[in-house]
Amino acid sequence: MPVIINVVPGGSDLSILESEVTLVSASTPGPAGPGVIAGGTTGQRLQKASDTDFDTEWADAIAAAVNAADVAVVDTGAFYTATDVEGVLAEIAPQLGAGASDAADVTFTPAGNIAASDVQAAVEELDTEKAAASHTHAESDVTNLTTDLAGKQPLASDLTAIAGLSPTNDDILQRKAGAWTNRTIAQLLTDLGLGSLYQAKDTTLDTYAGIDPSSNVQSVLGAADYAAIRTLLGLVIGTNVQAYDADLTTYAGISPSANVQSVLGAADYAAIRTLLGLVIGTHVQAYDADLTTWAGLTPSAFFQTLVDDADAATARATLGVIASLFQAGGAQAIKLDDLAAPDDNTDLNVSTAKHGLAPKAPNDATKYLDGTGAYTVPAGGSSTSPDDVSLIVHMEVFA
Repeated sequence: MPVIINVVPGGSDLSILESEVTLVSASTPGPAGPGVIAGGTTGQRLQKASDTDFDTEWADAIAAAVNAADVAVVDTGAFYTATDVEGVLAEIAPQLGAGASDAADVTFTPAGNIAASDVQAAVEELDTEKAAASHTHAESDVTNLTTDLAGKQPLASDLTAIAGLSPTNDDILQRKAGAWTNRTIAQLLTDLGLGSLYQAKDTTLDTYAGIDPSSNVQSVLGAADYAAIRTLLGLVIGTNVQAYDADLTTYAGISPSANVQSVLGAADYAAIRTLLGLVIGTHVQAYDADLTTWAGLTPSAFFQTLVDDADAATARATLGVIASLFQAGGAQAIKLDDLAAPDDNTDLNVSTAKHGLAPKAPNDATKYLDGTGAYTVPAGGSSTSPDDVSLIVHMEVFA
């Protein structure tokens, strides 16, 4: 029987189905037969149309197997080392020497567990010794398999789940709600509740850790509140230190002179007035309401001249232009009877030294005003009529 190479499109196996190989020369015509049917197009292949002999037809080629080189085979290691049909044919051809007519005529070099010396025997040996499609092997049958497996991690669903995680730098592996997951350190600390038990790393705390606080500092750090701290530091407001005031801030920016310092250190107001040269009655005028009234006036130039006069005579001279207004014939002449009644005193009485008014009448009809300015009884008493007495009064009015 001829050797039939069974090619499974898209498959990976090559097998010799018959036990005899017949060499046919390319120039030797084959046996008589119906031949190839007519028709077909480029790229099509001839295939059986039914189980009836010679019932063939043209069909489109299977795209997965364009040529022998496209059909992969399994390398058995006993017959060939090629990985496709074309390679297998090329490998077998040199062994089919001239004159060989069947598989028994093709020599074979024994290899592995096959002891046969020709292809026919090798095929028969393979038919009887080949392993079943489904079979088992002991680990020791495979070189180093036991040793290699011993160094492997057994399959575990937890490890498979962990392998599927995508952690970032510094993440922690944690099991949450029955599943493995990657967590940040912050998340882990929250889950463990360490935030209330341990202080987070801080360089400032490292600095504090290097300080050995005194007992005073420890007392301050342990104080109950701000008021307690101020008491410990001797900074109680109103007792040890002055409460803040914007005015004090202003004063703090002033550098007082020696005089100002003397005033600030004075014992009382009197001492301050003395230092300032403001002693009442010595340096300054005591308060008077009249002075306040005068202070509200704006004196004319004439009044300022009058006030500035050195004495009464100068003042009268300054007022002379005004006195003429009230004299006889003046625009504002004053009649004696328009004046108010004089006081009951002798200030204006006439005398031998000055002009004046008649002295007050003595209510005595026997007396007359004499030349001295006094009332007397005339010698002889012969005249009692006041008409006989002539009185000349000369009066000067000063205003």
